[in-house]
Amino acid sequence: MIAKKVYNLHIMKLINVLLTTFILLVLFIACGSDTTDSRVGRPATFVEPILLVKTTGYYPKVKLPLIVWDSFKYQMISDLKSARVDTKLNYCVVNEVDSKPFKLSTSIEFIEDATCFNTYFTSSDQIPHKYRVGLVKVRILETGEEVWTWSKAVKISE
Repeated sequence: MIAKKVYNLHIMKLINVLLTTFILLVLFIACGSDTTDSRVGRPATFVEPILLVKTTGYYPKVKLPLIVWDSFKYQMISDLKSARVDTKLNYCVVNEVDSKPFKLSTSIEFIEDATCFNTYFTSSDQIPHKYRVGLVKVRILETGEEVWTWSKAVKISE
């Protein structure tokens, strides 16, 4: 009889611990997974996209073209870090022949960042370029059109 009471007491404690753990887990998941970007829907402006490119000890400025794309594709592309290690990185792949020009004065709204930090850009002369810059999606307020452009070409208003 006493053994049964002790057994029931242990079962009740175990259920209490499991229930408390479950409730805490649900709270952590619900409260800790806020993935919304506070910049979404914020007014923004186009700026001249300038990229600093490291080549043999100095950083020349590269003026990226003032263009937007309706879409792009993701691709894992080799990024040779040394002669022995071949790593692949996630690139946004775009082609200048698929782009449209934009004016710096165009009113836009920030929508989202692409999940790549590198862009494989083929210029109109069909020369490929690898840039350490991502893409962002913006809405052109005048037309409602949603397009992608260089992350360096968008300044989000404060």
